[in-house]
Amino acid sequence: ASLTEALLFVPGVNVVNRFNPTQDPRLSIRGFGARSAFGIRGVRVLRDGIPLTVADGQTAVDFLDLESLSAVEVFRGSAGALYGNSAGGVVDFRSQSPPESGGVARVSAFYAGAIARASASAAQRWSGGSLQGTLTRNAGDGPRDYSTFQSTNALADARWTVFGGTGLQAQVSLYDAPDAENPGALTRTELDADRTTADPTNVTKKAGKAVRQSIVALQATRDAGGIALSASAHAGWRDLANPQAFAIIDLDRRTSGVSVRAQKATHAGSRSLRLALGADLLNQVDDRLNFTNCVGLSGASRPAATCPMLDDRGSVTLDQLERVVGLGAYARAELEVSERVSVTGALRSDQTRFAVLNRLVRVPAIVVAPTRTLAAVSPMVGVNWRLGLLSSAYASVSTSFETPTTTELANQPDGSGGLNRELKPQRGTSYEVGFKGARA
Repeated sequence: ASLTEALLFVPGVNVVNRFNPTQDPRLSIRGFGARSAFGIRGVRVLRDGIPLTVADGQTAVDFLDLESLSAVEVFRGSAGALYGNSAGGVVDFRSQSPPESGGVARVSAFYAGAIARASASAAQRWSGGSLQGTLTRNAGDGPRDYSTFQSTNALADARWTVFGGTGLQAQVSLYDAPDAENPGALTRTELDADRTTADPTNVTKKAGKAVRQSIVALQATRDAGGIALSASAHAGWRDLANPQAFAIIDLDRRTSGVSVRAQKATHAGSRSLRLALGADLLNQVDDRLNFTNCVGLSGASRPAATCPMLDDRGSVTLDQLERVVGLGAYARAELEVSERVSVTGALRSDQTRFAVLNRLVRVPAIVVAPTRTLAAVSPMVGVNWRLGLLSSAYASVSTSFETPTTTELANQPDGSGGLNRELKPQRGTSYEVGFKGARA
């Protein structure tokens, strides 16, 4: 039903689910991501290799349709040397694979505790490729007052081969959640009295969330003379209306990105050597508006300066256009030192540039620095010693970094617009020694 169940038995991974339809679960891997007040930070999330984490490190998973997934791969420990910003760990969700031949269809539904889900999927394979799709509808009323929600997910996946060996995969995902109520947090006294109640202020202020999101992605793979080449491109749109007790937030987000990678297996003398080179570019544009929440204010309690009209949205408190561009390049090498010992090393360099256009006119004008560029170099090295056919010991040292998000950088101590100059990237180093094996 949620990421909590999907990742429950993965050691080192912790999912905190508030069961609040307006808040994503918090996901942490060996502590990375634990500082997030809401949603996912510090952990990179992908779907079929396409990043769901945007350029500033934020990840929303409310649109992720669990009915269309078949597996999840988790990388525990710092992975900044390969994945860049906000890679204290990596979670890669894998979609259902098309059938080996012919077609298949499936319909499923469940109803539990006033929460319902219905899903339908179909897939067809032919000689040149495959096509599959999933449509899921969620709706219900949560265990607390003021917690109704509804959402619709749709995913289309097409795979085919062209030009004598180039594999292509195209995906389109759509998400529409027009209504989700936010019951808010309770004090200890309120919780002891009635754990199903909602925060009165949230009810009065009509706190909630409405989201529309879409992602289009295309991937290509090809083997060219022993070199495995891969490239991908994606674009996304997310429109968010988020009334909260203290403000009404309106965010229009546009994201895009490209990735290229080349791998080759070769030799260094008599030893096997595997090399990989790659680069990623992520772009994020946020059109952000914050309004005074005037819901429930009337008469003397409704100040004319901040709530001039008979409307939920009062005066504009924040109006800015934020852009984040992240560019990273990396190299990885794996050398077989002996028949039993291999050494792996990787190095990545990243530049993340934040720019903001403050469109809110203030008197007197407040001058803010319009850009910030945060850079990082992330190395890793590891050694693997194969003890037997099905067992090995290993050790590694890896690094990661996490830039502040646009949401965090937009928060100024004096309430003004622009970029907070005091926030700096979080950096981490992971040391790991372990043994893994299986007994046949």
